[in-house]
Amino acid sequence: KPVYIGWGSMTTRSDNVPNSSVFMTTLAVEAAKLANVRAVILSGWAKLGPEHLPADRTDLKEYAASGRVHFAGRVPHGWLMPKCQSAVVHGGAGTTAAVLKAGIPCIITPVMPTDQPWWGQRVAALGVGVWLGKTLRNSTAAELAAAIGAVDDTMREKAARLASEINREDGPAKGADALAALAASAPPPKYPEVRRRQSFTEMGVGSQLNLTASL
Repeated sequence: KPVYIGWGSMTTRSDNVPNSSVFMTTLAVEAAKLANVRAVILSGWAKLGPEHLPADRTDLKEYAASGRVHFAGRVPHGWLMPKCQSAVVHGGAGTTAAVLKAGIPCIITPVMPTDQPWWGQRVAALGVGVWLGKTLRNSTAAELAAAIGAVDDTMREKAARLASEINREDGPAKGADALAALAASAPPPKYPEVRRRQSFTEMGVGSQLNLTASL
């Protein structure tokens, strides 16, 4: 099975490579080559594609053209990820959930210092993935290849078990219960209750408007 590599709406670049398309495409293909794996690379907003590989990196161009790397545009995560052995993603909540739901290990390379590093730490703590511990722009192809290679049978088994739990869970119901509990424990409002404004009918405006219209 191939490794999924995709960063969705994220774009980033390094100090040495100012073009995000070139930097991210090169990183993805070189990591796949160093890890000696097949890869499905989604273009995303950075428009990853073989045309963005540097002209002097003939080794990467040859690897990309060997049939071991497939570039794709929009592909449903729910269809593609179960067909992969692991997934390299940025760590957004939605994408991470899609990987875990598919039952495959998740390799998180954060692009933004938002919730993405937290998700990286979380998958690592659960034993269902690898977190690089740094942002993508500061990561090397060798580090990403090592993360891909760190996935083992134990991690795959844990990812499969977690997916089974996720797929049995009634997410909307649990979410509704959590919101209800939060609302019940919320402190009273700081401001007095606002009086409801009278409707036109209550103010008698409706009859006046009808009268005006009939004249």
